[in-house]
Amino acid sequence: MADAPAVRFRDLVNLTGVQDLFPDVTAEQAEALSARASNLLADDPDLGDVHVVRGADHYSHEADTIGLDKPHPDILSHEAGHAQGIGRAGGVYKNLVRLSNQSSRINQLAAIPASLSIRALTDSTAVGNSVLAPLAGISALLASPGLYEETRATVKAVGKSPDKMKTFGQLLPPLIEHYAHGLAAPAVYLGQILASKED
Repeated sequence: MADAPAVRFRDLVNLTGVQDLFPDVTAEQAEALSARASNLLADDPDLGDVHVVRGADHYSHEADTIGLDKPHPDILSHEAGHAQGIGRAGGVYKNLVRLSNQSSRINQLAAIPASLSIRALTDSTAVGNSVLAPLAGISALLASPGLYEETRATVKAVGKSPDKMKTFGQLLPPLIEHYAHGLAAPAVYLGQILASKED
């Protein structure tokens, strides 16, 4: 299937804009997405210039672009929440969220080798734990801006939905996944500490 063209957020207010992005959309899906886009745009006209492309669900603040895999109004609301939060924020918040997400990814990869190396290089459980405990705290602290942003965008999307429970159910699994990724490294460090106390 050829890639659908990019549209602007304001184009989604019209059914033709939705159909340009999702040529295979049903009339019901097009109306739901168009209604949500209209609602979001009425609250924040600055969203009008945000690009929307067909692809993995995401928001890129570098390109000021929302990606949508399917014509789902709740996902549009969530990604629009990121566009409002990150895209319209000053450089400090953008950089904080970007660094948080990058450090979480790196920390997730490094946590197991780092914790095992600390155990191997220290003869004392207490010394190892005194290194692991701050690593757990620092890792959680580094993850917190990214997790805050995900939570904020989810809460905003739920608030915009006419069926809040359904939207919450739709957005909860990806939110849990973000938390699992963000808190994986602190969990590894804390797991090592707890395991040492059982020995």
